[in-house]
Amino acid sequence: MYQPGKRSDSWINTITEQRIVLEELLEDSPSLRCDPRAIYSPIGKRTVAFLPEVFEQCYQKARIKAAQETGIKLSTFPSQCSFAQEQVLEAGFFPEVLNRESGIGNRESGIGNRE
Repeated sequence: MYQPGKRSDSWINTITEQRIVLEELLEDSPSLRCDPRAIYSPIGKRTVAFLPEVFEQCYQKARIKAAQETGIKLSTFPSQCSFAQEQVLEAGFFPEVLNRESGIGNRESGIGNRE
């Protein structure tokens, strides 16, 4: 059951931890350094390379997982990521926190509303 009032901010810790893991994986991927399609992005104090199609694949998998875990229809989640790859990897980027502080809630985005 979706209970936004009972949700904690532990997701921020999870995202931060996964960004660190991803940063290390990207930094240690020599094959990306040679790929002409690679996009170089500053993450923390480092610049790493990643491929746009990998980002898209990861986003689609994340949509499916989020739909399964929340019981919310897959179509509720945007089919394309709403944020640039660089934003997603940025250490301090948490759109929901920004929305909360500015008074914009998830109801406006449709996320969390079951049909």
